[in-house]
Amino acid sequence: MTARELAVCWADALDGAVAPTLTRDRIEELLTEQVGQLLAALRGTTGTEAGKYAAESLVAANYRDPAVAGRTIPLICSEMARHVQATDPSAGDSVHDRAVLVAAEFATGFTAALRSVALSEQEATLAAALAAAQEAERRRELSEARFAAVFAGASVGIGTVDIHGRVLEANAAFADMLGVDVRDMPGRPVADVVGHADIGDAYQRMTQLLTGSIDRFRMELDHPRPDGTSTGIDLSMSAVRDHSGQVRFLIGVAVDVTERRELAARLWYDANHDELTRLPNRGHFFDRLAVATPPIGMAYLDLDGFKEVNDRWGIRSVTRCCG
Repeated sequence: MTARELAVCWADALDGAVAPTLTRDRIEELLTEQVGQLLAALRGTTGTEAGKYAAESLVAANYRDPAVAGRTIPLICSEMARHVQATDPSAGDSVHDRAVLVAAEFATGFTAALRSVALSEQEATLAAALAAAQEAERRRELSEARFAAVFAGASVGIGTVDIHGRVLEANAAFADMLGVDVRDMPGRPVADVVGHADIGDAYQRMTQLLTGSIDRFRMELDHPRPDGTSTGIDLSMSAVRDHSGQVRFLIGVAVDVTERRELAARLWYDANHDELTRLPNRGHFFDRLAVATPPIGMAYLDLDGFKEVNDRWGIRSVTRCCG
């Protein structure tokens, strides 16, 4: 039996033990090279560490099943030893002793190589896990920094409330709308911050959020500030839940609509009142008439000569007001 034939026999013995990374032809080439080294060790022309090198080569080729050692050692001690005895009569009976030593080297080398691979893979896994954790932490910190920047610098009010109805955080815009110091808000019940008498329907809706009966709400409300002024607030609140569906906290966004309300009121007034006299105009009259509930009483007053008075003095009044 030639070295190549021994390699083919070895490959057949290892077949099914593992899924190697090499093709069959490449495996036979690898094993033929290792057979040459092992035969030289059995003849005594090289050291017994050839068994260790052969084991390391197999592990590097992804032969990592324990069956590999159990199928290789008998091959070393039988077919390879008989091949040396048959081709080199001068080797004598010492071939058997050397075969045992080479096989022992193979077993030791195979175990050490497997341990080294396992440690390397463990270190690689730990390194990958650490890198992933560091990347996740970096992204979390970046996300938190972005949120903090948006939270602090937003022109709209943003606040969070815990499941007990206490303020967790609030930004300066929210505090300005309420007329309170932002530093005094965290840790206080919402009702204390806003005022029990003023929170009204919003507090009832917030309670529904905390109990889970609703997920969000939006409403407009008037908030009397401590300085005596009033703020119109468009308030939206939502419940934030965890993976199990439990409410973790509430988040609210508030928009100051005071100026919008004032503009709407001014536009309505201008559209429904006479520019000169500031009295309700014809459009306002017909709007009121359309929603009035019968019976309706109406009086018509005719002033003789009023047109001349209005034409003369009304124009002067307009000129005086606008000039």
